Amino acid sequence: EKHESEEDETRSQLAEIRKLSSLNGSGDDKALMVPHVKIAWSVLYIQMKLCQKTLRHFLDERNNYANFQTYYTEQNLIAENENVVALNIFAQICNGLEYIHNKSIVHHDLKPSNVFITFDYDVPVFQLGDFGLSCPLEESKVTKHDGFGTRLYAAKEQIEGKICTKKSDIYSLGIIFIE
Repeated sequence: EKHESEEDETRSQLAEIRKLSSLNGSGDDKALMVPHVKIAWSVLYIQMKLCQKTLRHFLDERNNYANFQTYYTEQNLIAENENVVALNIFAQICNGLEYIHNKSIVHHDLKPSNVFITFDYDVPVFQLGDFGLSCPLEESKVTKHDGFGTRLYAAKEQIEGKICTKKSDIYSLGIIFIE
């Protein structure tokens, strides 16, 4: 009896996989589409972490100081000069972006308010977050979608609703670097 219920469960699982496969392959599943991601095959992982501020808050606070070095020192960002501090912050953001790109993920909404800051032993650590618009990198497949992302930071092809690649995120990264 136990053996039969396991077989029934296996059949049920196979039926569910077939159902998902048919959804994934049909042209009628437009309602299930998030910009070129089929929900039937999406897996959502959420990791929560308390972040004290975002890069947007950090930059706004810093800009209220006449001397950036004073603010950096108060934030335990010690370096020979303010340019080295900015490059260290930028390097952390680049490391995060490189990591997700190596996992074939495009962020699509890289901006200072999506870079979160935590303090490990009172030293700020800058991390990428808010992957609500991110999607798998599909460079070989041109998929039309509506333009999305924050206009100020979005690349031209992203605003125009064309295919986005890692280069779209690099454009956003450049705007952050200028700030």
